[in-house]
Amino acid sequence: MDRTPKEDTTTRLLLGAIAVLLFAILVVMSILASKGCIKCETPCPEDWLLYGRKCYYFSEEPRDWNTGRQYCHTHEAALAVIQSQKELEFMFKFTRREPWIGLRRVGDDFHWVNGDPFDPDT
Repeated sequence: MDRTPKEDTTTRLLLGAIAVLLFAILVVMSILASKGCIKCETPCPEDWLLYGRKCYYFSEEPRDWNTGRQYCHTHEAALAVIQSQKELEFMFKFTRREPWIGLRRVGDDFHWVNGDPFDPDT
C-alpha cells in the first residue's frame, strides 16, 4: 500500500512532535532531579526531622537553655524560631517535654535568637 505525500508529511510531523515532547519531558526531569525533587536526599542531618524548610532535633536528654543553644551552635543550627501555630503543633508531636525554643527575655521584652521581636499574634 502506497502512501500519499500528504500522509507522509502528517506522519513525519506527528513523529517530530512526539520526539520534541519526549525531549521536553527529559529536560524537565533532569532539572527537577538536579534540584533534589526526584529521589531527593534529606537536607537534614541523621536523627533530625524535616518540617517545612527547617530541620529539627529533639533530644531526650534534659538540658538547660544555654546547653541546648550551644548544642545547636555546634551543629550549625539554632534553637527553633516558631513562626506559626502549625510549626508549634509539629514540635509537640515529637517531644515528651516542653522543648527549648529560641526565645529569650531582653529587658522587659522577648526576642527570638535571630533578633526578631516576639509577636504573640503570629
